[in-house]
Amino acid sequence: MCYNPKKTGQFTIAGKMTIAIGINLEEFILLAADTRTTEYDFLGNTIRFYDESEKIKKTKIGLMTGAGNLALLEAVKERFAEKEALDTNEILKIIEEVRLYYINLFDFYNLVQYNKILHSTGWIFTYLTMINNNPILRLAIYHPSLGSGIGLYSERQPAAIFPHEASKQEAEELSKVLEEIVKPYNEFKDFSACIEYYLKCIGTFINSIHPRYPSVSSSCQFGIHKLEGVYISPIIKPQEATKLNISFTYEEKD
Repeated sequence: MCYNPKKTGQFTIAGKMTIAIGINLEEFILLAADTRTTEYDFLGNTIRFYDESEKIKKTKIGLMTGAGNLALLEAVKERFAEKEALDTNEILKIIEEVRLYYINLFDFYNLVQYNKILHSTGWIFTYLTMINNNPILRLAIYHPSLGSGIGLYSERQPAAIFPHEASKQEAEELSKVLEEIVKPYNEFKDFSACIEYYLKCIGTFINSIHPRYPSVSSSCQFGIHKLEGVYISPIIKPQEATKLNISFTYEEKD
């Protein structure tokens, strides 16, 4: 029951994804994630890394990424790829249903060595809502450390799930670095200039923490959610994150 990235449809139980970031810029929402998946044996020892994991997915509600246990992360993404949730209560219900299934499954197989990662698995995602008949983009996070609800992030307030190796103090320091990166959209001359800035800064940020945390790769992936649709980048190496010749894949909203 080990993860094999060369095969699909396998029961994935021993894989882990790491850092996920979201920034609400009102005009659009940006998601970012590193691309490393860590594979473990049944004793919890690291076997190998894969740095080709595309972690940002288009769903029926918007874009979704996350960090934690790979099986649980992907199962939730698959549910939202098939079903459009109408409100935050339904989003929460789906996530909690899938979480409970995997918690019970791990308990059944007595996989106690994975409990810490399983119970620290979280998702950052975007969705569209209507306020006074106007469409509004939302950035949200579900993480067990925040309680049983869904946290909403306002403009320029970065959401992040950091590597499990990071201490609480280190996570707070990383959060401050992210907060210093964020600038309002109106400070840029246009959309392209804004995207260029964030690709460079977040790409550099992920690359800078890569040497400190074994579960984080130096490569990353980006997603952009605008009112008219979503854009997803390929895997980007740090030196490529300073350029705008990246071929984002565009998909109109459903």
